[in-house]
Amino acid sequence: MVLPDIDKAELVLFTGSSAGGNGVKNNVDRVGELLRQSNKQCNGAHCPLVYLGVIDANYPPSFHSINLLQATFCTESPFVCTYDDLYVNTWNLLNVATYGARGDESCVKWHQQHQPGTEWQCADPQHVVHNHLTTPLFIRMDLQDSNIGGHFLDKNLATAAQFGQLTHDQLSAVVNLDSFAEEGSVRGGGPRLRAPGVFGPQCTDHYGLSISKVFFGVKITDSGKQYSFHDVLWNWVQGAAPQQIIRPFAGAGPAPDCPTN
Repeated sequence: MVLPDIDKAELVLFTGSSAGGNGVKNNVDRVGELLRQSNKQCNGAHCPLVYLGVIDANYPPSFHSINLLQATFCTESPFVCTYDDLYVNTWNLLNVATYGARGDESCVKWHQQHQPGTEWQCADPQHVVHNHLTTPLFIRMDLQDSNIGGHFLDKNLATAAQFGQLTHDQLSAVVNLDSFAEEGSVRGGGPRLRAPGVFGPQCTDHYGLSISKVFFGVKITDSGKQYSFHDVLWNWVQGAAPQQIIRPFAGAGPAPDCPTN
């Protein structure tokens, strides 16, 4: 199969699932700029390329909302018992020469200019999403993600019910990204950011983009109609409605209306 020339593309979705979602968070703005530079339809400021990011199965509750003193890694490693200590430690690990990690460059530059000494916050992928990405984003996260939620349980970060409610609340809040993002937003003195698209089911699935029964079969009822991840994502791409659907959290475990096969 010969793939079409991406430099002639009219629409590009830069996507990542699970750990690949962090790849989107760290690279989506940079890759978008590279694509605009080489796209044959772009001519200076005029660039009809539609470039969008999709984060799938990687939008867990921010550690800002978690009491890390109860986490097992606080007991095992006392220097990571607070949000600050966790990401200062992560920042130091990522920036040693042997790793050569590359994250969102604008995040580091913004902190160097506006809050020197806080560049370590750029090691937190959620901080990057909430403050430093200007590419329009669609986010899908299951309220009872069996993989990420399982890690939260194993590390004593949250119960299944707490994980679900925190995830629900965070998905609900990100729709208002333009009102709290530090960079590239109205709040930050820039143009208005496009509201993220959101799909928040509760069927304990991890991957969404690559599993047909999850992408097409898991549905949420909104205003008397049922919508899948596919439906809401495509609405968002086209500018149709609805573009954000989150299932009301129904307590720990899968919701009763999840598909059984």
